[in-house]
Amino acid sequence: MKRAVVSFMVVASLLLSSTAPAQEPAAELDRDKAVRYARALEQQPLDPMAPQMRSWLMRWLVQTREVTVLVCDILGPIPKKDVHFGPELLVQYMAGNAVFQLQNPESKTDPVKPQLAGLASMLLAYEVVLQANPAARIPLYDSWIAKQAKGVLEAEREAAIRGHCSEPSTSSQASAADAPKVAAVGTKAPFLGGFLRETRILYPLKLGNWEAQNEKRYDDVSDGVSVRYSSEAETAGWLDLFVYPMGTVTPEQVLGIAQRERESLILTWLKGSKSKDKDISELRSLQLATGPSDLDGKASPVTAYSVDLAYKSGEARLNSAMVVLFHQLYMVKARFSVKEEAHTRSQVRESLERFATELLPRLTIASTGACWMPLPVEHLADGAKAPVGHTLAVEEGGVGIVYLYRDRILARDPAGPAVDMAMRMGLELQGRLYSGCNGAEPMNPNVPEGMREIRIEYRAPADSPPPADRLRSSQRAVG
Repeated sequence: MKRAVVSFMVVASLLLSSTAPAQEPAAELDRDKAVRYARALEQQPLDPMAPQMRSWLMRWLVQTREVTVLVCDILGPIPKKDVHFGPELLVQYMAGNAVFQLQNPESKTDPVKPQLAGLASMLLAYEVVLQANPAARIPLYDSWIAKQAKGVLEAEREAAIRGHCSEPSTSSQASAADAPKVAAVGTKAPFLGGFLRETRILYPLKLGNWEAQNEKRYDDVSDGVSVRYSSEAETAGWLDLFVYPMGTVTPEQVLGIAQRERESLILTWLKGSKSKDKDISELRSLQLATGPSDLDGKASPVTAYSVDLAYKSGEARLNSAMVVLFHQLYMVKARFSVKEEAHTRSQVRESLERFATELLPRLTIASTGACWMPLPVEHLADGAKAPVGHTLAVEEGGVGIVYLYRDRILARDPAGPAVDMAMRMGLELQGRLYSGCNGAEPMNPNVPEGMREIRIEYRAPADSPPPADRLRSSQRAVG
């Protein structure tokens, strides 16, 4: 009987270049954080903080000596096939397994109980994912949930576990000296012109009653671009959309940027106001849905922040609102201002929040450059031994078919589906899986009807000034 085994090896010298996750209480132990993260991901696997929590859990699983997680061929299509949310569910399975071992040390070596705990944890996350993404349905998992409700799943899976799981073999491992040599990483690429070399922004020309009128590109390319929208129903006001490059940021940093944007409004429009506290609101957070990710075709929520204010411009009194969010390596900001007799502040804010809610699923920001840093995939000949030091191994029929290392992937079949899973896991481990980064080479896609494209090329500081941006649209340009 063929079987696929995924095993993790502890590598003490593993160096990860990921940005550290959110600041945690200094007194919290890693084992306690692992439990907290695993339980949180069971309940909210699509939370904006979920990718960071999974990355931390993956690094902890590799580095910890407290648990040993063996994942064998009892998960149906995972990890052998490319399924919706496959990597996320696999990580949840491993996290649930590990947490069981932490909380039940007397059963760490039990061949069945940790596996059943991992399966239960994965099914909890799957049910939550399915509610938000019906296309992620896996019929086999639905049948498992039904059996779980009847109390017969554990007995059935126990038989499968005993028949399929075993400790990973080491006979296929060669010495570290046999490892292929990998060139040292060069100097860090600059942000604009290196990490980002080209960006394609696709936005809708019409959104509800709003219609795009003109665009503006700023002399400093780091300031990005803006689009002005107007509406026949809003003759007393206007709406501006700003998009500018940011790179990789944590949720806490996004909140900090939103706070600074609010402070900027105070300095610009309320500097002389004697009632600043009344003239501007505190930040309000809201969850917005996005379109399908360029990484895996799945939608995920984004946390946005909104604020409303009243100020005087010339002789006019205006009510205004702002929404700020981070999306696909860029900051997105929208401002809507009208004369105070047209709308109240709360109405202005609600209108802008509706605009942002409708915009985000249709807004695409796709970049190329060094942001896409896939691990090299090298062919491992049949019968050849794999070097020791891998962090992930996929075995089939007792033979290793894919090995994940810190700096590369070795595979019997470099084009096989298990390589894709290992690549995503490897990039996830190192914090190098960036939504919004579509590869290293320039793109030349079609522009859908009703959409407008802004294409920006960035050059490294040592190069000549950036060339004029190329614009393409499926209809006459606006502005």
